[in-house]
Amino acid sequence: MMILSTWDLTGAPAIDVPVTLSEACMRVGRDILQAISAEVPQGMQWMLAEDNEYGQTLLLGLNAEELQFSRSIDLALSASRLTKSVAELVQDHLAGFEFIQWPICPGHTHPMVPASDDTGAWWRCRSTGRNVVSIGELPTSARPTSEAA
Repeated sequence: MMILSTWDLTGAPAIDVPVTLSEACMRVGRDILQAISAEVPQGMQWMLAEDNEYGQTLLLGLNAEELQFSRSIDLALSASRLTKSVAELVQDHLAGFEFIQWPICPGHTHPMVPASDDTGAWWRCRSTGRNVVSIGELPTSARPTSEAA
């Protein structure tokens, strides 16, 4: 794996990162810092890498001394679907390895799920199917719950 670029969670990446990916990461990064900043390792950054083991693949992930992960990302997606994909990538990782259920749905105990449509990318209530808040505009009331490992 060859790292192409790293950048702050809400910062601007190097020029060689596509704008749609940069904006998707910035929106998800805002939500990470808004609701789970205490659980995020110091110095965490976005990472864009290239993997040639199984053909050329772009990998997006989070990178910090205590935590690093990446998954394949499809840059051909629309802006809203790419934002949804980045949010899913982070949410799946945190729930599966860090045991953080994030972001919590207002009035419920379950996490919201990322969704997208023609109007944008959303955090959606899994029980009602209602779009609750746009990804990137998460309020502090969506703080996570931690589960015992």
